[in-house]
Parts: sequence; C-alpha cells; structure tokens
Amino acid sequence: RQQVGQRLLLHFLATCQQCIKSVFLEVDYNNESAIHLYKKVGFHQVGIRKNYYQYSSGDFSDALILQLENLN
Repeated sequence: RQQVGQRLLLHFLATCQQCIKSVFLEVDYNNESAIHLYKKVGFHQVGIRKNYYQYSSGDFSDALILQLENLN
C-alpha cells in the first residue's frame, strides 16, 4: 500500500515507451488490487483465459488478459 507496484509499473512503461507500442499482461480474476492498479494506469480487458490459474487447493481461477496501447 505504498504504491511501490505502481511506481515500478510506471517506470517500466516510461522506459519502454520508445521501443514498444502496447503491453499485454495476465492477472488472476480474483486479484482485485492488481486489476485496480492496471486499470488505473490505463490497461483494459481484451480477453479471458478460463481456468488458467490453479490454487494449491485444486481450485481454478480465470485469468484476465489486459492491454495497454499507444505507448509511443
């Protein structure tokens, strides 16, 4: 909750904006704080992978596929 993740993500995006046009990532559907961070930065959902993550309990969770476009 000290915005370390946000600062790291913004630094990565600023560093790479000259060499890449878009970024894709996958995040666990249940990881609400990460989803909030990514959407706050400008990512939007472009897909979903069903039962992508498997927990130690044996349960599965979907992965959201997010994209951030027009970096340069």
